Amino acid sequence: MRWILVLLIIIVAVVIVQNQRNSCEWFQTAWVDCLTGKTAGTTPAASSETMPEAEPAAESETQPQ
Repeated sequence: MRWILVLLIIIVAVVIVQNQRNSCEWFQTAWVDCLTGKTAGTTPAASSETMPEAEPAAESETQPQ
């Protein structure tokens, strides 16, 4: 029981320090991402760019010689 309490206190302390370090607002949207230092620009799901379409292979590459 004592170990659980110690772990809980350590986790709360880390969350408070990270919250202050990254200037997060408490329980904002994407609060966990803010705590871990991620921003909207670094998350893959947030990028608006799409993957470029693959170019078709040259004819010499598609037929065996």
